Amino acid sequence: MKSTKSDPRSRSVADEVVGRLRSCGHPALQYVQVSEESRTIVLEGTVPSFYLKQLAQTLAQTVDGVARVVNGTTVTPQRREAFVDAY
Repeated sequence: MKSTKSDPRSRSVADEVVGRLRSCGHPALQYVQVSEESRTIVLEGTVPSFYLKQLAQTLAQTVDGVARVVNGTTVTPQRREAFVDAY
Protein backbone atom coordinates (compact mmCIF):
# COMPACT_ATOMS: atom_id res chain seq x y z
CA MET A 1 0.00 0.00 0.00
CA LYS A 2 1.12 3.53 -0.69
CA SER A 3 1.86 5.98 2.03
CA THR A 4 -0.68 8.73 2.55
CA LYS A 5 1.96 11.24 1.44
CA SER A 6 2.03 10.17 -2.21
CA ASP A 7 -1.19 11.72 -3.46
CA PRO A 8 -2.76 14.94 -2.14
CA ARG A 9 -6.27 13.58 -2.77
CA SER A 10 -5.46 10.40 -0.85
CA ARG A 11 -3.93 12.43 1.94
CA SER A 12 -7.18 14.27 2.54
CA VAL A 13 -9.21 11.04 2.83
CA ALA A 14 -6.64 9.40 5.10
CA ASP A 15 -6.32 12.61 7.13
CA GLU A 16 -10.09 12.66 7.61
CA VAL A 17 -9.96 9.07 8.91
CA VAL A 18 -7.10 10.00 11.25
CA GLY A 19 -9.13 12.97 12.49
CA ARG A 20 -12.12 10.77 13.25
CA LEU A 21 -9.97 8.27 15.13
CA ARG A 22 -8.26 11.03 17.14
CA SER A 23 -11.48 12.83 18.08
CA CYS A 24 -13.66 9.85 19.02
CA GLY A 25 -12.72 9.94 22.71
CA HIS A 26 -10.80 6.66 22.92
CA PRO A 27 -7.08 7.45 23.44
CA ALA A 28 -5.92 4.04 22.13
CA LEU A 29 -7.22 4.90 18.65
CA GLN A 30 -4.81 7.81 18.28
CA TYR A 31 -2.03 5.27 17.76
CA VAL A 32 -3.71 3.45 14.86
CA GLN A 33 -1.76 3.99 11.63
CA VAL A 34 -3.79 4.88 8.54
CA SER A 35 -2.78 4.53 4.91
CA GLU A 36 -4.80 4.76 1.71
CA GLU A 37 -4.62 3.55 -1.85
CA SER A 38 -7.36 3.77 -4.46
CA ARG A 39 -10.12 4.56 -1.96
CA THR A 40 -9.08 1.64 0.29
CA ILE A 41 -8.13 2.60 3.84
CA VAL A 42 -5.72 0.32 5.69
CA LEU A 43 -5.67 0.41 9.49
CA GLU A 44 -2.66 -0.99 11.35
CA GLY A 45 -1.47 -1.04 14.92
CA THR A 46 -2.54 -2.47 18.26
CA VAL A 47 -5.70 -1.79 20.23
CA PRO A 48 -6.68 -3.16 23.66
CA SER A 49 -10.10 -4.57 22.73
CA PHE A 50 -12.15 -6.03 19.90
CA TYR A 51 -14.64 -3.20 20.46
CA LEU A 52 -11.98 -0.60 19.64
CA LYS A 53 -10.88 -2.59 16.58
CA GLN A 54 -14.47 -2.53 15.31
CA LEU A 55 -14.93 1.13 16.25
CA ALA A 56 -11.85 2.12 14.24
CA GLN A 57 -13.21 0.26 11.22
CA THR A 58 -16.67 1.79 11.58
CA LEU A 59 -15.26 5.32 11.91
CA ALA A 60 -13.12 4.81 8.80
CA GLN A 61 -16.09 3.52 6.80
CA THR A 62 -18.08 6.68 7.51
CA VAL A 63 -15.59 8.97 5.76
CA ASP A 64 -16.66 10.21 2.34
CA GLY A 65 -14.46 8.76 -0.39
CA VAL A 66 -13.71 5.49 1.42
CA ALA A 67 -14.82 2.49 -0.62
CA ARG A 68 -13.21 -0.24 1.48
CA VAL A 69 -11.49 -0.67 4.84
CA VAL A 70 -8.83 -3.28 5.52
CA ASN A 71 -8.58 -3.58 9.28
CA GLY A 72 -5.16 -4.96 10.11
CA THR A 73 -5.21 -3.85 13.73
CA THR A 74 -4.27 -6.41 16.35
CA VAL A 75 -6.14 -6.82 19.62
CA THR A 76 -3.75 -7.10 22.55
CA PRO A 77 -5.66 -6.84 25.82
CA GLN A 78 -3.91 -4.84 28.51
CA ARG A 79 -3.20 -6.63 31.73
CA ARG A 80 -5.54 -5.72 34.55
CA GLU A 81 -2.54 -4.66 36.65
CA ALA A 82 -1.74 -1.98 34.09
CA PHE A 83 -5.04 -0.30 34.85
CA VAL A 84 -4.51 -0.51 38.61
CA ASP A 85 -0.96 0.85 38.37
CA ALA A 86 -2.17 3.78 36.28
CA TYR A 87 -4.24 5.15 39.15
